[in-house]
Amino acid sequence: MIERYHIYCHIPFCKKRCPYCYFTAKFSEEEMINLDAMDEYVKAMKADIEKADFPDAVVTSIVCGGGTPSLLNERQLDTIIDAIRSKLPPDRFNGMEFMAYEVSPDTASEATLITFRNKGFNRVSIGAQSFVDEELKLLGRPYTREMIVKAAELVRKVNYDMLNIDLLIGIPGQTHDSVIQSIKDTVTIKPEHISVSLFYSSYPGGKEFVQKCEKRGKLIPYLSDKIQIYEDVCRILMDNGYVRVDNTVFSLPDYVFPYEKDAISETEPVLAFGPGSAGYWDNNRVRFTPPYINKYIEAPASVEEEITVDNYAFTIVWGHLNAYGKIEENVLEEKLGFNFEEVMRLEKDVNILLSVLIQENLVFRQDSAYILRPETLNRAIVLMHYIRDGWGYKLITAPEQTLNLN
Repeated sequence: MIERYHIYCHIPFCKKRCPYCYFTAKFSEEEMINLDAMDEYVKAMKADIEKADFPDAVVTSIVCGGGTPSLLNERQLDTIIDAIRSKLPPDRFNGMEFMAYEVSPDTASEATLITFRNKGFNRVSIGAQSFVDEELKLLGRPYTREMIVKAAELVRKVNYDMLNIDLLIGIPGQTHDSVIQSIKDTVTIKPEHISVSLFYSSYPGGKEFVQKCEKRGKLIPYLSDKIQIYEDVCRILMDNGYVRVDNTVFSLPDYVFPYEKDAISETEPVLAFGPGSAGYWDNNRVRFTPPYINKYIEAPASVEEEITVDNYAFTIVWGHLNAYGKIEENVLEEKLGFNFEEVMRLEKDVNILLSVLIQENLVFRQDSAYILRPETLNRAIVLMHYIRDGWGYKLITAPEQTLNLN
């Protein structure tokens, strides 16, 4: 029985597709940059929300992700929020602790920030990725360091409760010094949350992007260098008063945002809407929407799929290790019906993941759980990312023609 859950609304539109982006790679570029279709898209999402079954449980948060949710105008935003409001008892909607969305620095106008704040949004995430102008240009980002700083200043002016800044480590051409500079610039702003993600290359177009960068002399840092960079980043954040929430998010004390940890574990209830979105649902099922924007506009519908060893074992193990620092055997037994040994025998990718962590002495077995060693946690996080990147682009929301199931 679901006791609490999050609501996630995916806004897949962007002004352009950035060549590094793991998440927008699932969409047709022609569809995702067609901003003229946003009105019809919002109408489809409204219909999708209105026909969905909302459980009788506490709603922890509403999150609008993307893509670029800040491209929504006030009328479109009202349509989505009012549809959600109509499905919830007033006390459930008004009692929500968090409403969050993502903004790109080039769309973070004061008017946009005020519009979202007036609708109840209290957390905003700025997708900076880097504070180094040369790196931003390589990533195809349409803004500069100065624009990131200005966006953060506007967030403070509009009085949001929480600001998150997204940073990316391991992109082509990045160096130890350039990463540390971005971290120091971020810490100077003092956001409540800092998300430090590691660059994935295993997405459609990722290999080509990396090769183009290499031809320009911009190389991905070696694994050993990436580990050292990540170690130093974590040290700087903790020296400045941040605490680790999970493998990605660092927070100032007392600024909790549970959606981040729940989403990365991929086994906490999320009622997700919009193509390319997904959420764990109903104990042993996952609810998702294929990433076809035009088809969704024509007939909005989600898909429910039973969780099995073949399609979800790696996701569960990897997600729990990253979100909670451990994977408990009873989780596998509850979700999949098998213990560690059986799952490792049945699913080679789980076998590879756990075998490497055991061999490298990065986990220990205790009370029917594999637990990441605190003293080598940062190294384990980078190594787990490396293994997942080699695992391939196996998002359940990826287009059928891009899924790598070998």
